[in-house]
Amino acid sequence: MARMIPELTQEQLRELPSRAEARFYEACRRQLPANVLVIYSTTWLYRDARGQLREGEGDFAIVDPRSGVFAIELKGGGVSVDGSKGRWASIDRHGTRHEIKDPFRQASKERYALRDQLTRHFLWRRWRGTHLLLGHAVMFPDIHDATPLVGPDRARQLMGIDDNMRDLVAWFAQVVAFWHSSDADPLGIEGVRLVEDILCRSVEVRPALRSLLDEAEQTRLQLTANQAKVLRILGGRKRAVISGGAGTGKTLIAVEKARQLAESLPSVLLLCYNRPLADVLAATVREQPRITVLSFHQLCERRIAACRATAGKDVLKEAQEAYPGTSDKHLFDVQMPYALALSNEVLEDKFDALVVPDTFLARLELTSRVEHAPAILFGARRLLLQMCGWLSARRSGTTAYTLRWCHDVMRSKTAGDGGELTIRTAEPTRDVEHLCRLLAEHLAKVELLAPVGDLALEAVGVRALEEVSASLIPDPVRHGEALNLVLERVAARLGTSRVARSLSSTRCGCSPALTR
Repeated sequence: MARMIPELTQEQLRELPSRAEARFYEACRRQLPANVLVIYSTTWLYRDARGQLREGEGDFAIVDPRSGVFAIELKGGGVSVDGSKGRWASIDRHGTRHEIKDPFRQASKERYALRDQLTRHFLWRRWRGTHLLLGHAVMFPDIHDATPLVGPDRARQLMGIDDNMRDLVAWFAQVVAFWHSSDADPLGIEGVRLVEDILCRSVEVRPALRSLLDEAEQTRLQLTANQAKVLRILGGRKRAVISGGAGTGKTLIAVEKARQLAESLPSVLLLCYNRPLADVLAATVREQPRITVLSFHQLCERRIAACRATAGKDVLKEAQEAYPGTSDKHLFDVQMPYALALSNEVLEDKFDALVVPDTFLARLELTSRVEHAPAILFGARRLLLQMCGWLSARRSGTTAYTLRWCHDVMRSKTAGDGGELTIRTAEPTRDVEHLCRLLAEHLAKVELLAPVGDLALEAVGVRALEEVSASLIPDPVRHGEALNLVLERVAARLGTSRVARSLSSTRCGCSPALTR
């Protein structure tokens, strides 16, 4: 018997609105091997390559340790398809037609959604394989002949009918054989566990305040489906903002995220603004020694005291001298935060803070996999903004920068780990718009060998910029883009060998020449 999530009783199966889904659920449980995991009603929420939020739900996901992960779409009753309009309809037992979505397109979307949910999660790094086998299929449990439905995007091997319901093992083997790839790695037992942890992990958080008031009460709060979705979407992202009204579960999500981080990091700081909430949260995670819970001003006090104890320096006094004031509001809103900033110059043990390194190398995990090189610019722009801020702090400009991209784990072995592109400028600049336009011209010529999930940007050429003093007399207003910047972009598009710069004085009426 296969392992089912969720585990439904016969009574619960009878209450399902879809009899076809109930029958397929029971057939999977009875017929598939015990090492196979079947997930019923999978959900997803993520952003596509354009940053658009995508949300949906799939019928079944079959997770097989010998092969991979497969999305199965169920369509009960009869079906019909209008080939000229691409419209699908289901036919009930009374002969009534109901318009439905294309089940094969639905199944395909479910496959890609499963891929993104798995491969973008921080736990997936533990999988030892390289190429994950994913597939999809459609089961029509109430029809006897699927031949009329066969089409260019509807292979017969991906369809199940009433006869297949009696031998799901053979039908599933047929589906696996269709999707089999020579460079795919078996998912393995450990891979099945990872899929379960990522898609079906049970999350519960103790109601700490109630525990403090009544230790005998063992009630537990379980995250709602939407809160669990948000937690999965966070994945390995280093920065995220979660907004919502009071009581929507923002604090519960923060606590659970801290627990997850503590599994792999030695020290996690859970910071909130007020002291009572900090005390409640500290009691909630008291079994996690790696998590430190502090209010903001507790953090300030701890750092101020540490400066006195280790260096004999009173950073609070320095803050009060720099920003005089005697009110409590001034103390908490101005002087203590400034003392916290001063403590970073004194103490060796620091929490994560903003650091301007001697070399610039920044990485970015994309919100979704990118399959076309020009679309990389959406994420690369964020990295270029960071680099230009770093250059501005050093009063410098870049003469060369390298953009690297990493292919996702589903790449073929021939695609390699990724690629890179080095952009050079004729003179140092930190004009982010010009750097973006240059990069766009180069990316237009790049063909990706596999979808891209991560970017990295490095400043490989940095030179000081000569600071120009502003004139008291307004300078003439210049319209358009400087000529040298235009030439750089033209050279990026046509090639440097096809662009020649005129050395003649502009007073002669000469202009740079473009060779064809």
